[in-house]
Amino acid sequence: MVFVFHSTPLIPNFPSLQLEVYRHMEQPESKSFSNDHSADKQDVLDSPSPTQSHQGENSKPRDTPTSESGTQPRGIRQRLKDFRDAGVDRHIELILAFAIAFFAALQWLTSCQNNASTSRQVSNLITAADRIDDASDSFSRSAAGINSGVNNAVGKLGVQAQKMEESRKSSEAQAQKPLQATIDNFHLEQKSWAKYEVYWPNNLVVNAIPTVGVKITNTGKIPMLSAFVAGHIEVIQDTQAAALANGNHRADGLFHSFVFPNDSFPFSANLHDEKSGQIRGFTDSEARALREGRSYIAIFGFITYRDQIGSHWLRFCDWHNYVPYSVSNASNCVSMNKAGDGKMPAH
Repeated sequence: MVFVFHSTPLIPNFPSLQLEVYRHMEQPESKSFSNDHSADKQDVLDSPSPTQSHQGENSKPRDTPTSESGTQPRGIRQRLKDFRDAGVDRHIELILAFAIAFFAALQWLTSCQNNASTSRQVSNLITAADRIDDASDSFSRSAAGINSGVNNAVGKLGVQAQKMEESRKSSEAQAQKPLQATIDNFHLEQKSWAKYEVYWPNNLVVNAIPTVGVKITNTGKIPMLSAFVAGHIEVIQDTQAAALANGNHRADGLFHSFVFPNDSFPFSANLHDEKSGQIRGFTDSEARALREGRSYIAIFGFITYRDQIGSHWLRFCDWHNYVPYSVSNASNCVSMNKAGDGKMPAH
C-alpha cells in the first residue's frame, strides 16, 4: 500500500489534502475512477440551474453569482451529501488537515507566549540594569564622600603629626641643652689637658746652636692615648710682629704615646736655615741684637692629642727678651694661643 498526498480540493471551494490510495488488489482501478466521475456528474445534475430557480418569480433573468472557475456554487445539502459519500479516506484527510491546522495554531500560540515571556524577561533585565546603574551611581557618590572624608582626616592627621613632631623636637632640644651642658662640663673636668713650659737658652755665643726646650705635661684626669708636638723658633726685631704661623718655616716634631695624668715629656726646637733647612746657630748680628735688647726670640708650636673622650688640640706661642724691661712688639705672638676639641683649624 502506498500513500501519496496531493494539494487538491476535496470538496469544491474547500482546500484540503487529497489522499489517494492505490490498492494492488484484484479490483480494477477503472471502477474507482468511474465511481468518482459518476459522482461528479451527478453533482452537476443535482445543481439547480439559474433559469429553473427564477422562472416563476420574474420573467426577467436575475444575476446569479458564480465561482472563479465560471461554474455555479453548490448548495449546502449537496455539500453535506458529498461529505457523507466521501468515504473513510476523505474523512482521514479532513482529520489530518484539522490536526495540522490545530498544531499550527498551537505552535503560533506557544510562539506568542514565548515572545511575551521573552519581552517580560528583557523588560526585567532592563529594569535590573537600571537599578544596578542607580546603585552604581549611589555607590560612586558614597565612595566619593568617603574618599573626601578620608582625605580630610588624613590631612588633619598630617597637620597634627607635624605639630607633634615640631613639639617633640622642641622638647628634645630643650631637654638636650642641659644634658649637653652636663656632658660638656663632665668632659671639661675629666678629659686630658696639655700644659707646656718653655726653657730659653742662656748662651748667646755666635755659631752656638740654640735649643729651646718645651716640657709637655698632662694635667687632666684621664691619660693621653697619643700626642704630637711640632714647633720652630725665630729671632725677630723688637719693632716687628711675629710671622711664625705663615707656614714658611722649618719645624721640629715629636710623637709620643700614653701620657698619664701629671706625667710629662720633653720637646726641643732649633733655628733652621731658611734655604737649606739645616739646623744653625746665632749669627753675629742676631747675638748682638739679642744682648742689646733690639731683638727677641720666639717659639711657635702646637700639640694635638687624643684620649677616651675624643681629640683635642693646643696652639701656643711664647717669646723672650734678654734685656729686662725692654719693649717688644710681641702682641701677634700672644694672640696665637688657643685650645679646642676636634680637628685643629688652620689659623
